[in-house]
Amino acid sequence: MKEFLKRHLPKSQIEVLKKIYRPIKRLRSYLYVKYWIFVAHHVRRRILKKVRRKEVVDIAFFVVHRSVWKLDLLFQMLLKDPRYNPYIVVCPYVVYGDEQMNVDMEATYTYFKELGYPLVSSLDKNTGSWLDVRRELRPDVVFFTNPYVGLTRDEYTILNFKTQLTCYVDYSFGVDIVGMAVYKSHMKSFVWKHFVESEFHSRLACKLSYSKTNVVITGYPGTDVFLPGRIQHDPWKHPSKKRKKIIWAPHHTIEGYGATLDFSTFMKYHEFMLEMAQKYSDRIQIAFKPHPILRPKLSLPEVWGKRKTDEYYRRWETLENGQLEEGEYVDLFLTSDAMIHDSGSFILEYVFTKKPVMYLHRDMAVGDRLNELGKEALSKLYKGFDENDIVRFIEDVVIGDNDSMLREREIFLKERLLPPHGKLASENIYEYMNKVLI
Repeated sequence: MKEFLKRHLPKSQIEVLKKIYRPIKRLRSYLYVKYWIFVAHHVRRRILKKVRRKEVVDIAFFVVHRSVWKLDLLFQMLLKDPRYNPYIVVCPYVVYGDEQMNVDMEATYTYFKELGYPLVSSLDKNTGSWLDVRRELRPDVVFFTNPYVGLTRDEYTILNFKTQLTCYVDYSFGVDIVGMAVYKSHMKSFVWKHFVESEFHSRLACKLSYSKTNVVITGYPGTDVFLPGRIQHDPWKHPSKKRKKIIWAPHHTIEGYGATLDFSTFMKYHEFMLEMAQKYSDRIQIAFKPHPILRPKLSLPEVWGKRKTDEYYRRWETLENGQLEEGEYVDLFLTSDAMIHDSGSFILEYVFTKKPVMYLHRDMAVGDRLNELGKEALSKLYKGFDENDIVRFIEDVVIGDNDSMLREREIFLKERLLPPHGKLASENIYEYMNKVLI
C-alpha cells in the first residue's frame, strides 16, 4: 500500500494522509494494549488459583545476554526453596545475524552451565528447531531480562505471554530519557509484575505506563551484590597493591549508531586509553569493559569491520597491565579502585561501591539525555570533557587518593538508591513472590 501511494499521489497529499493516519494508529495501539491488559487481569486470576494449589512452582528466566543477568541472588534464593523450580532459558539475540547470535548464545549457555544452574537452550543445534516454551515447558511464571521486542524471536517476548504470570526487572538502573519511553512499551504494559528500582521509578511508571497497577518497588537487584561486598575471586590479570585498578567502560552508542542517546566516547578515546595504560604502566592497571553491543557494532563493515575490531580487543587482552572483560562484572567492580565510563546504568551502579568514578561527556548536552535521577547522580561524579581531564583524574584522584566527592556520593546512595525495608532488592522480590504465589 505504501509503495502504491508513493507512485500515484504527490508528496503533499501523502503528508496529509500521514497526519490523518498517525492519531488513528496511536488510538488503535492504545486500544490494543488496554484490551489485553483487561483480558490478562481476568485470566491471571484463574491462573493464580491453580498455581497456589501446586506443590512446586515452575519459574523460567529468559536470558539473552549473560552480561545483563541481574537476578543471580534471587535465582539462588528460589533454588534453595523446595517450593520453587527455577531454570534458565537461553534466548537468541537476533539483531546482528546468525553468526553473532550463535556466539552470544554459546557464551551465555556456558556461563550458566559453569554456575551449575538448571538451564535449557531455546535452539536445538542438531535439528535447528526452536523450543516452544509455552507448550513444551509450560512455566507457571516467566521472568524477562530484556524489555525490547525485536531483539529476540517473538516467541521469547512478552507478546507470546500477554496473559501469563510474567515478571520484569530492568536490566539497568534507569537513568536516561529513552528508558522513560519504554514505560509505554509492550513489556511494561503487559507484564504481570514490574519490579522497579525506587520511588522515583514508580512515579515514572504510574505517570507513563498504560498499566497503573503492576508496579512493585523493590530496589534494583543488580546492585545487591555490591552491598555485602563479598568477592568471589580477583579477576585482575596481575593483582598488585602497587598498581591502582581502573575500569574503562565505553558505551555502545557510537557515532551514527546512538539510537538518540549518543553517550559513547569510544571513537574519541580508544587509542588514548591504551596510551594511558602504557604511560602509567608501573602505577595502574586498566580493564577494558565494553558494552556487549559495542563489539558487533564496531564489526559492521561500514564501521571498523570484524578484523580491525578483533585486533583492537586483542590489544587489550595481551597488554601486560591491561585486560579485556566482556562478561560478568561484579567482582571486577568490587576489586577495582576507580572507573572511567560513559555508560547509562553504571552512573548509578558504580556509586554502590563508593569508589571514585569519572563520567566522559561526549558533548555538553549529555545531561539532557538523562532523567532527573540520572542528572542528580551525574552531579556527584567527576566530569571528563577531554584528555587533560582524564589525566588529572588518574593522577590526582586515583593514584593520589584524593577523592573529594566521596561524601556527596555516600549521601546520595543512602538517600536515593538503597532498596526499601532495609533489605536487599532480591529479598524484597523473593518475599513478594512468596506472598502472592504460595
